[in-house]
Amino acid sequence: MIFRSILLSTLAVLALSACGSRDDGKDKDGVVAINADSKTGKVDVKLPGFSANLNLPKIMLDHSNFDLDGVKLYPGSKVRGVVVNAGEGDKAKVRVSFESPADQGKVKDWFKSAFGEHEVAFSETQTGFSGKTNDGDAFVLTLTPKGEAATSGTIDIDG
Repeated sequence: MIFRSILLSTLAVLALSACGSRDDGKDKDGVVAINADSKTGKVDVKLPGFSANLNLPKIMLDHSNFDLDGVKLYPGSKVRGVVVNAGEGDKAKVRVSFESPADQGKVKDWFKSAFGEHEVAFSETQTGFSGKTNDGDAFVLTLTPKGEAATSGTIDIDG
């Protein structure tokens, strides 16, 4: 449903208007595309018949501003970027990039425990997890070491 996709995209701009470092996960075929960058406050919006480049106040979002079926980001994490691409019908892709203040193993163990606690269907992968949301949307969580005491991550949701 295109209305759901546009609503999701609009809410992402309003609620996550200035998150994260630029993540170039753009899907050029999407009908709706939104990129938000917390470091610069820049938001690029592309809708059918409308395109805008906005500069909004920088807002740093943290672990409490994101929720995947009850699972928040690792405590102390910062959302760095949000990319929303919605195609025709019910198709939408969302990418959330974040940084966590702990090593990759600790962050991975934390997510594994949280997914189990919230009964999220998941499988462990070499770099993180893959699974399905309660709505049946596929997700992939990828974790990458960033120094000895930090981790960069992305959550890609394809729904």
